[in-house]
Amino acid sequence: MISFWIFAALMMLLGLGLLLPSILGKGRMSAAGERDALNVAIFKDRMQELEDELALASLTQEQFDAARSELERDLLQNAGDDAPAQASTMEGRWTALVLIIAIPLVAVLLYFKLGMPDAIEWTPAQQHAEQGNAQGMQGLDSMVVQLRERLKASPEDVEGWMLLGRSLSILERYDEANQAYAKAHELSGDVPALLAEYAESLAMASPQGLNGKPIELLRKALAVDPNEPRALWLAGIYAFEEKSFQQAIELWSRLEAQLGTDPESLTMVQSALQNARAQLGLPAMAPAAPVPEAGSNTAVSDASVTVKVELGAGMAEKVQPGDTLFVMARPVGGRMPVAIVRHQATELPITVTLDDSKSLMPTNKLSDFEQVDLVARVSKSGNAMPAPGDLEGQITATVNDDKVFSITIDREF
Repeated sequence: MISFWIFAALMMLLGLGLLLPSILGKGRMSAAGERDALNVAIFKDRMQELEDELALASLTQEQFDAARSELERDLLQNAGDDAPAQASTMEGRWTALVLIIAIPLVAVLLYFKLGMPDAIEWTPAQQHAEQGNAQGMQGLDSMVVQLRERLKASPEDVEGWMLLGRSLSILERYDEANQAYAKAHELSGDVPALLAEYAESLAMASPQGLNGKPIELLRKALAVDPNEPRALWLAGIYAFEEKSFQQAIELWSRLEAQLGTDPESLTMVQSALQNARAQLGLPAMAPAAPVPEAGSNTAVSDASVTVKVELGAGMAEKVQPGDTLFVMARPVGGRMPVAIVRHQATELPITVTLDDSKSLMPTNKLSDFEQVDLVARVSKSGNAMPAPGDLEGQITATVNDDKVFSITIDREF
């Protein structure tokens, strides 16, 4: 029985580890979210280049300011279609603490009420389900199955339906997630945070994005709580897409006032505000004082993988000056990079090393995986998402293998 409670505690920690990154904005991203994360990384990289050129007097201050404004405008435009995924970064700071307390408490209460203590017998496979990203997803899938069974016995459990919706969203099973959110909404009524989550999930599953029911839900959420963070972000995105720039400014300004010292969220919201103001011909806002990032001195793992990238037969003539080379590591079969570097395609052939310092998110690092898919892509647009005319090569590699892996870019989108 003691071993069971130890394992149960580990499983609850695993569940929180999988769910909280999504709520805090550092977990799962869809293909659209992948594009946003990569574009932010590219934006930061290019900004560093501009700052270096300014320091060397290669650029005047006016040229630097103009280039920065252009980069910020491009960042928002590239994020326009993907805003629902980005919006998940807004709510975590208001709900994470509640979930840390509530999820284990609800789980224990449900176990004593609905479980069968004498019949529990964990297998070795279950005891190691938390190992690795792929195994973690399998564990989450198993949790979804168990949660569904519990909800059959307790169909009035609002928190259970919300947890099911979040879990299915992490697994990118949006149609099922929407059914769970709809049930939670039916039981609880117009709870602002739930309405915002439901709207985001609907938008992720619909080619219409936020149009239709999602924006209706967001308006209901803001009618109940005018400062609901996720609803403010999503409604601002919708307003910007509809060219209601003044309304977008009003919504995002209310959100900005709530962010305190969250550097990532502030950067994103302030960039969005700058672009909305530019659309109306308003002067740019004064640059915000830099906010120190907590934990910036965190040690970086020595996990790494080295790869040589070269062009295959007939590919050299398809590479043009200005093309961008992205080399990235992704979980095997996954889409979200755990490490990425950018170079000029004219540098090919090139050898690069990927490690945790090249990660986009501290919760999803190269050192978390034994094997990864290595992808090398020549982008014509400078965007890390594949597009027609891009060139690509891919292999699977073992992390921390001493050898130098080789990728041949040999196919065109």
